[in-house]
Amino acid sequence: MSEALRIELHDKTQGRQVVTSRLLPWLGQQLEAGREIEVIAREIEDNRSFRQNAFYWGYVLKSISQQAVIDGIGSDEQGWNFFFKRRVLGYRVTKTRVPGSKRPRITRELRSTKDLKVKAMSDYLEQVLSIGATEFGVTFEIKDWESYQGYWK
Repeated sequence: MSEALRIELHDKTQGRQVVTSRLLPWLGQQLEAGREIEVIAREIEDNRSFRQNAFYWGYVLKSISQQAVIDGIGSDEQGWNFFFKRRVLGYRVTKTRVPGSKRPRITRELRSTKDLKVKAMSDYLEQVLSIGATEFGVTFEIKDWESYQGYWK
């Protein structure tokens, strides 16, 4: 199997130049070598934004930590972050074959908000806000990250 070619196209002029100078020659080489090619094109998604992160840590988790308790016990922002990651994002489960073992080793890793793109982080924030308000009675004056003007320290 040959290496894949990954290119990013950012505007019409740059896109045309990259397609003609890199993509088409690469495709020609692969096809001449008898390889079958799959081409997938998709929109580039940015990773979660600094403003989303600031809103999450500096406002949402801070508000929840100041107002919410479970069985009479509250937590700081770190504790609530862990709570919501477990509840909303869950775990990534992997199976690995280990030499000398008949059964695969199963590991669980808590998913992180660091891996979320802007849209997925927006959805995550909506769920956290909803759970905070409906289950714990937390009141939020600011409802979305796009209107948040504060900073996270």
